[in-house]
Amino acid sequence: MRRAHPVRRVLGELWLVALLVAVLLVATALAPSLYFPPLGEVLAAIARGFVDGPLLGHLAYSLGNLLAGLAIGAVAGVSIGLLLGMSELAHRVVDPALQLLRATPKVALIPLLVALLGLGAEPKIAIVALAAVWPILLNTVDGVRGLEANAVDVARAFQIPLGLRIRRVILPAALPQILAGVAIALSLGVTVLVVSEMYAATQGIGFSVLQSGRSFDIVGTWAGTIVLGVVGYLLNLAMLAVERRALHWHHGPLDGSTEERGARG
Repeated sequence: MRRAHPVRRVLGELWLVALLVAVLLVATALAPSLYFPPLGEVLAAIARGFVDGPLLGHLAYSLGNLLAGLAIGAVAGVSIGLLLGMSELAHRVVDPALQLLRATPKVALIPLLVALLGLGAEPKIAIVALAAVWPILLNTVDGVRGLEANAVDVARAFQIPLGLRIRRVILPAALPQILAGVAIALSLGVTVLVVSEMYAATQGIGFSVLQSGRSFDIVGTWAGTIVLGVVGYLLNLAMLAVERRALHWHHGPLDGSTEERGARG
């Protein structure tokens, strides 16, 4: 079966969003409210913020901190997860502490991190990394522990070095679980980043939204909020594309050529 063209598929998925935007454009223009300004004005404010205002700089600052924190959390989570997943003893010893730390609300650590690291990018990166590491770590452990024993035994029987065994056997088998953890970490990272920028910051998209609210700039507040929603949606699409590309062997072929050949055969 031939897959739909990517553009056609995206348009098919966005029709409801387009309809909602059209309805809001008409509704807010006909019945404007102090708390729900005309959507046209909000979109114009977004355009001005990207072209003439500081919105693009705030967004770039936030995305940089988000990606840096995710990278740190991913490296730490996968590394520790591999160790715990491959060692039953280490997993039994460390798991209670991991569960306790995982359950600790990460936003509660923001004041402490600000006190330790100041008002710059460091506490934002740190809180994103702390939020991201747990779903990646725990999913890595589950992925490694779920690996079939036969595959490990065969790799050992052929005396494959540990490093090669991890790269060619263990990591590929655990990759679906790891990427699922990264997707969760991405959502958590956006949330804690915005909260940290609202708590103590001098720039960032969360700071921009908070400043607009404090100055009763309702249009600016809505503009920042919509930008956050759109960015979150685009990050989710990017994550799905990465997952699809990295796990093409798991989900099946990326195009319909194989299915067509099978149907013809």
